Amino acid sequence: MSTINLYKKSMLPIDYDVNTGKLIPHEDILIDESGVRMLSVMNDLFGNLGKGFTDRPLYYMYNGVCLKEHAELFKKHNLRYEYTIILPDTIEDEYIKTHGHIHYAKADHEKGMMESFEVLHGHGYFLLFTLEENGCRIVIVDAKVGDKFIIPKEYYHLTINSGVEPFIFGDIISLGSAGDYSLLKEKHGAPIYVFKDRCGSPRFEWNENYPPIKEMLYCTAETLPWEVSLPNDGPLYTSFISQPHKYDFLNEAY
Repeated sequence: MSTINLYKKSMLPIDYDVNTGKLIPHEDILIDESGVRMLSVMNDLFGNLGKGFTDRPLYYMYNGVCLKEHAELFKKHNLRYEYTIILPDTIEDEYIKTHGHIHYAKADHEKGMMESFEVLHGHGYFLLFTLEENGCRIVIVDAKVGDKFIIPKEYYHLTINSGVEPFIFGDIISLGSAGDYSLLKEKHGAPIYVFKDRCGSPRFEWNENYPPIKEMLYCTAETLPWEVSLPNDGPLYTSFISQPHKYDFLNEAY
């Protein structure tokens, strides 16, 4: 398999080139910006990585992706669609992951904002957490293809590729939102590191830079512990195009 067709899952005419790590868009597709996150930017976020590492790409990001005919609609609603592709591998036996952050409103840094996700290819975990007075609350979402869910404003979050293929997901987020990465830089990663054990199964290890665990929930997209949900009418992209007003809540800051 040299390419992955993302059309069937996201309804955008785009392929992913496994060999280059890049998207191959149809000529009618717009991509506002793209980038790659290298290990050298995240080396202090992995549990067992020393200084003598070889730099390498970890994941790719494509923001503001849409068909040309829908660009004005996304602009009108102050939203954008994004792809993230996490490569399949481990760093000193720890699964490759995204940096992790929390969203805040550009207009008011004291207010948070939500984000919507859908899983398009592969398997992985969404690791969410909050810090409270008497400990750390953690939610681990075991995510599969077809899952759609919301991440509430108060949760820091990152994504981990625990599979053998690229883990690809899409999201819709407000243009008025920004990410704060500082806590994870300060704490050298999230509260939990996810390693691949000798049997090939995930092994969770605590990051001692965080306060004790107050609560940890392991769940699926169907058993998330919050009531906010997405319209159940197909992929995020087509759902937004058909009923864009139903995604206006992503612009709310509180």
